[in-house]
Amino acid sequence: MSPDEQLQLQKENAEADERFCSSLRDMNASSAAEYRAMGTEAIDAAKAAEAPIADAASKSEHAKERLAKIKKGEEAEGGLGKSMTYEECERIMLDAGLTKDDIRYASHLSALLEELESCGIADDFWTALHRPRAASDRPIRRGAERDVLRKHRLAWVDKPAPADGS
Repeated sequence: MSPDEQLQLQKENAEADERFCSSLRDMNASSAAEYRAMGTEAIDAAKAAEAPIADAASKSEHAKERLAKIKKGEEAEGGLGKSMTYEECERIMLDAGLTKDDIRYASHLSALLEELESCGIADDFWTALHRPRAASDRPIRRGAERDVLRKHRLAWVDKPAPADGS
């Protein structure tokens, strides 16, 4: 191979390396940005969900105390107003940002959890629910990698690990 041919080959290989590494850099930067955005959204959603916790906990405790008094035959203040209608509950949830689909799902999930708890298997449900999220991350990432490589007309071949483990 002549010096000019060697130089041309080095140039082509350097260009291919630069395209591949730039693609890889951009893909990883995009993934990192998406994960940061998901984290920010999750933190904001958690803060919004935590806001009414103290009020609901206080009301729940007050209701428990009233119930305990009633069961003992003692006089308990409150509880004589009309019960909240489904429409009133739904309006509160819609005002809090839930959709009608969210409300239907919450109702379904509540009934399901009551049944699972009565069978003593609710923990299995939560374990199974969280497992697909972690497992789904890899195929999503692999799909993004393939899309980026195709876009830049690059091929990636996983090299098998050396037999000696190095």
